[in-house]
Amino acid sequence: MVKYSSIWYQNKYNERLKKAHDYLGGKCVNCDKKDELHIHHKDKKLKSFTVTEQLHGMAWDKIVEELDKCELLCVKCHRKEHEAKCGTIAGYRKGCRCEDCKTALRNYMRIYRSKK
Repeated sequence: MVKYSSIWYQNKYNERLKKAHDYLGGKCVNCDKKDELHIHHKDKKLKSFTVTEQLHGMAWDKIVEELDKCELLCVKCHRKEHEAKCGTIAGYRKGCRCEDCKTALRNYMRIYRSKK
């Protein structure tokens, strides 16, 4: 039985991560920054798995299928993408009380209660 060291796994991970970044263009799609990049799913409903968690052992062709649903964003742009937007339940939770955020809360609660 072959034993692999944690350094081997880390090197394989780093190699695959660079390959994934290169596949996606190597820079942030918003600001062209080339460091501190995150792989971001364009539509979370289509997400099958988190790419960075599967880089060690999953076949590359399966990773590529998932990467086709993704884009590269720098840390700053990724944070902006996920920040609470007005008119959403997250916006309401952050303290916004506009009519759109209240409607989002009501719709969310209606669905939540119907599941009980």
